[in-house]
Amino acid sequence: MIMEKNIVFKLGELFCGPGGLALGAATAHVTKKGKTFSIKPIWGVDKDKAAIATYRTNIAEKHGGAAVCIDAMEFCGQKISRNINVDFIR
Repeated sequence: MIMEKNIVFKLGELFCGPGGLALGAATAHVTKKGKTFSIKPIWGVDKDKAAIATYRTNIAEKHGGAAVCIDAMEFCGQKISRNINVDFIR
């Protein structure tokens, strides 16, 4: 059996703001018993245009993923059920 050495958890954020949590998550790595654990932001959602512009610059362009300017309730109703593709949502 082959053991994975790198385990990446995918993060989706509702009400992401400018991306402080995503930035901390993207830069954090933990190694234990030969395995490295990390978090990759996949998408961030906020209805504030300025917050999403900052998220796009600081997170989406540097770490990949998407910055979506939409109301979180609308996103949950329309998008999330079809394209969740994350391990956890904050």
